[in-house]
Formats: sequence, structure tokens, C-alpha cells
Amino acid sequence: MPIASLTFTQAINSSLQIGDLVYYIPTSTLPNSTIQQATTSSVTYLGIVTDITPGTGSNWIIDVIYELTVTPPVGGEFIVFEKDKRVNSSSVIGYYAEIEFVNTSDSKVELFALAAGVSENSK
Repeated sequence: MPIASLTFTQAINSSLQIGDLVYYIPTSTLPNSTIQQATTSSVTYLGIVTDITPGTGSNWIIDVIYELTVTPPVGGEFIVFEKDKRVNSSSVIGYYAEIEFVNTSDSKVELFALAAGVSENSK
């Protein structure tokens, strides 16, 4: 599979990591303006991030592996990314959870509410 190297002249989002899914959206300039617009109806899946080369203020490079059936962006497109839901889940997994609250302030504080979402995942 080929690799597309996407070069950025500014720092990229710090939460981008290897394994994230990359998409691109063509942009166009609004009439009588310098403002770029992107249409969300034309989002194209590019591929998976395989390497990130940080720059020193410029020339950040993201390598993305993609399928031969995908046309890589040529420049000027709006690039977005998505976390892989199989890897980046946000729920607690297991049979129990233990929570400890610590007040590091010198003054009295009150806890007004505490909530937990619990779902049975095994029997």
C-alpha cells in the first residue's frame, strides 16, 4: 500500500497519534473573499496514520497509509482525523472500580453530586 506524506506549516493537533484515521475535505474560496469553506458532504477517507514527524514550528509531516483506490489530497484540503473506537474507548472495563476523592485545599469543600453509569457486561 502507498504512503501519503502530509506536510503542515503549523503545529498539528497534539492528540493525533499513530493508528488514527485520516479524512480530507476539498475546500473552495467564498466569492469576493479570501475565506476558505469546506463542504462536509464531500468527506473522503484517506487512511491510517503510520508516522508523525514533529517540526520546530513548521514542516510537521504525517505519513498515512492508504488504499490504491483512494486519491490522496494534492494540497489545500481540510484534513481531519478520528480516533479508532476499538482502541480509544472511554469506559471503565472490569468487575469493580475504586474511587478516592482528596481535598488538597486548606478550606472546607462540599461534594454536591456523584453519578455513575453502570452496565452489566458479563454474567
